[in-house]
Amino acid sequence: MSAPPAEIPFTHRKPVIYALGVSAAFCAEAICAPFDLAKTRLQIQGEVANKLDYKLVTAPKRGMLRTVWGIASEEGIHKLYQGFSAILCRHAIYTGTRVTLYRTLKEDVLKYTRTEKVPIHVGLGCGLLAGAVGQFLATPADICRVRLQMEGKRKLLGLEPRVTNLRSAFQSAWAQGGIRGLYRGAAPAIVRGALVTSGDIGAYDFCKRFILNTWDVKDNQLLHIVTSLCSGLVATVIGAPADVVMTRTFHQRYSTTGESLVYASAWDTVKKSVRNEGILSLYKGFVPLYVKCGPWALIFWVSYEQIEKSLGGTGW
Repeated sequence: MSAPPAEIPFTHRKPVIYALGVSAAFCAEAICAPFDLAKTRLQIQGEVANKLDYKLVTAPKRGMLRTVWGIASEEGIHKLYQGFSAILCRHAIYTGTRVTLYRTLKEDVLKYTRTEKVPIHVGLGCGLLAGAVGQFLATPADICRVRLQMEGKRKLLGLEPRVTNLRSAFQSAWAQGGIRGLYRGAAPAIVRGALVTSGDIGAYDFCKRFILNTWDVKDNQLLHIVTSLCSGLVATVIGAPADVVMTRTFHQRYSTTGESLVYASAWDTVKKSVRNEGILSLYKGFVPLYVKCGPWALIFWVSYEQIEKSLGGTGW
């Protein structure tokens, strides 16, 4: 008789992995959400192609710190968390899915163990696929996030409000074409999600295993801090252009029949942004994006590792 299969450890079970990912993401967003808001505002700033919101795109330009300070002083300090409900909704889908799918691809499909050093192309490849699937599922929440985050600025400039809360943002997107309206701009969002996850989870997994298998170091918080900051930098560098395109595509206006009024496609967004503002327009908001992604990765991974170990696991 063959031996019965070994019992799966509690923290290795897929629902637990999903919950760990979502919990750690919530911890990270509780600290970093204001920088995500600043990043979104900076990416829309100076958007020459958008002639419909002239006041919005021609408003005085600000850097990251002045944007954060301006939101707090002009709109109210609580507005630094505008769109927070959509952010949490997004991560409940996006991060839970990508973390779980990454582990599934790596361990169940490719048969690597948790502690085994994974080739960089394998980690990045698993991250690309996991991020693409997670972002596809979370795209409606991401559209709501971008539109909610821009409302404070619109109100300040005397522009007509478009949405007031998560429900109205969802209804507005639905009214612009049903399911199609909820997935407008999905292409750059999926590319962005794939690239960021590849740089985030893939790079973190590779860096941690590389260090542990190369040098005699302990799997402790110092290691988690170093590897998480590296993964945050990689995710920012490779994901920033897609993030700009995604934000601008999500924020644009649509006609009553659901037709886009500014950008015809993701590629059209790239062309108009580069033609009107230069190639560096694709890296607008880079500093707040890294200020968000670096600490976000730090808080996320340290939280993930500590929560799993508190449940009796061995960490990522």
